[in-house]
Amino acid sequence: MMILTKHETLGTDKSGVRMQLIADASQTGGTATLQRVFLASNEPGASPHVHAYSFEAFFLQNGSMFFLEGECINEVRAGDVVLVPPGVHHAFAAGPCGAEANIVLTPGVERFDYFRLLAEVMEGRRPVGQLKEAGYIYDNVLVESANWEHFLLDHAITGERTEQM
Repeated sequence: MMILTKHETLGTDKSGVRMQLIADASQTGGTATLQRVFLASNEPGASPHVHAYSFEAFFLQNGSMFFLEGECINEVRAGDVVLVPPGVHHAFAAGPCGAEANIVLTPGVERFDYFRLLAEVMEGRRPVGQLKEAGYIYDNVLVESANWEHFLLDHAITGERTEQM
């Protein structure tokens, strides 16, 4: 049994995006990566991306979120669970009341350094291009989705955009 009590937090409430890094693969024996994300109202979360190896599960604690799956967009609410198999292009953004979700990826891949890099990109300390390169290392490969971009514009989801949450 493991009890995890110390979590690294990236981002701030002021930025509209906050992420708690709960457990990386090295802490779970490679079985999972766990994190929690907090998004302000209408804040874009993750840009379209795909995981080649990991299954991703989202449990929405509070608020609502929009999810891209392939080219379909769905809204989920507190209490809903979203399951994304490996190889499925997906993205997410907060609804009008913001969102809080727990996220589990399994098998675990060391990806907390990816999120630390992302925080530096969001703060303007690193170029966005480094995320694209890092995606192949951390099983978080960015993909294009004109449908998602149109959806974000149509729904006034306009927080500070980076290439990937």
